[in-house]
Amino acid sequence: MKKAELEQQVLDELIRIRTIESRLNQIKNRATHVRDVVIKQVPQQRLIGIRKVLTTEPADNLFWSVMNALPGDNNPTYGTMTIVLHEDGISSDRTDVELGWLLNKKSHASLTTYDGITLAPRELPAATMATFIPPTSSCAKLLGYNAIGEWAEANQYSLAGPVRLVFLELPKQPGDSDFVIEIQFPVCKRQINLDLSSIN
Repeated sequence: MKKAELEQQVLDELIRIRTIESRLNQIKNRATHVRDVVIKQVPQQRLIGIRKVLTTEPADNLFWSVMNALPGDNNPTYGTMTIVLHEDGISSDRTDVELGWLLNKKSHASLTTYDGITLAPRELPAATMATFIPPTSSCAKLLGYNAIGEWAEANQYSLAGPVRLVFLELPKQPGDSDFVIEIQFPVCKRQINLDLSSIN
């Protein structure tokens, strides 16, 4: 076996072990994570971005194209980079994703990136959000989904729309896992119908 193939096998095994360790820590700290879910009101927001269904194209390519299309830090026009996942939870061969930058102004013209992607402004509706900021790890998104799902079930809430991933700290380069996101799930209070007609 070639040295490069052996090194790749060792690297893959280390990644697998770290993923298992991360998952075990999730299970051990489940109660703590559920307590860390915060519910808040998010007002209507404007976003300039693009919505696209990805099948074979890596999502990273679209992410970096949108990220590099706009001016850098300290520009008052733009807020945080946000991803909206319009997923049905069933299809595994396609990802319906919308990503762009929140806008701090009421109007903004469409623009085109250097590689021909058109970014257009649109409204994100106001919503009651169950939010969670997971630790940086390979299982961060899964951890956040699990925490919010368990919180919603325990507190009589239902998930009510596509999840948003709001970047509090952006990755610095492709492949960088050192970033921070806030996971936001729209929720609504579950209606409890009591049928008292059968009580004599």
